[in-house]
Amino acid sequence: HWGLTSERVLTMEYAPGIKISDVDALRAAGLDTAQLARRWTSAYLLQILQTGFFHADPHPGNVAVCGDTGALIYYDFGMMGEVVPATKGRLQRLLVAAYRQDVQALLDELVGLGVLSPRSDFVALRNAISFFLANLEQRAGEQEALKAIGGD
Repeated sequence: HWGLTSERVLTMEYAPGIKISDVDALRAAGLDTAQLARRWTSAYLLQILQTGFFHADPHPGNVAVCGDTGALIYYDFGMMGEVVPATKGRLQRLLVAAYRQDVQALLDELVGLGVLSPRSDFVALRNAISFFLANLEQRAGEQEALKAIGGD
């Protein structure tokens, strides 16, 4: 479609798919919505944490799923974002700290990213983050248990 493309307009081919938010249609196509959620999450983590270049307008009108393969389809690349290397490194360390439940490292990265002030009440924040991480782990365990016994 290069004849219809300019410096200001990018013309692309339309790839039909099921809107990412149409859960009933996704299930009717035999797609595992939990797996799709994990795939979409992984795709964004890779975009942000590995390449540092990401689709910055991921609303349901801009993301679909191929009904045959379950592949993600992105539309409208008019808004893209870029993560500078220093920020990307901090975000990577933040995610690792959350995974390891290392509250102090998580707080350090939040300060380094400018999300928290170095003068914040770290006692209250440490308690809140610890509570959040513990509940997140508990919820994940509950979901796995429900999945094992056939729950939705």
